[in-house]
Amino acid sequence: MKKTAVILAAALCLTMTACSNEFAEQEYVSAEKIVQSGDRYATSHSASTWINNELSYSAGSFDGRETLWSEIVIDEGTVEISVSLSLDEGMAKLVYIDPDDNITELIESTYGKDISRTITMPEGENRIKLVGYGCKELELEM
Repeated sequence: MKKTAVILAAALCLTMTACSNEFAEQEYVSAEKIVQSGDRYATSHSASTWINNELSYSAGSFDGRETLWSEIVIDEGTVEISVSLSLDEGMAKLVYIDPDDNITELIESTYGKDISRTITMPEGENRIKLVGYGCKELELEM
């Protein structure tokens, strides 16, 4: 009887773990979900700091979509964005969302990448989001 209970508990844990990032995997490719104003994510051991307009973000695990930057632009302008993204497992991407909810992928990585890109930001709310699933040991500098 005790052995059966242990086996059932282990099976339940495995089932819950396997499904824990299913929402994130589905939303990873859904433009409709990515552009939503609300965030939906699960993370562990995460930390972020903004110093002199530079973001440093790390997470032991990450699943979902999180807004890392948002600003209402009054006058259209351009900005140079440099990004370094790395992770040990999973899929992650950083996207720019303009006021009309058009998505521009800045970087997508399963290992390590650096990019530098100029973006024209029109008047209105401009956002940058991190989107990922199954991410382990994620590191982002922007």
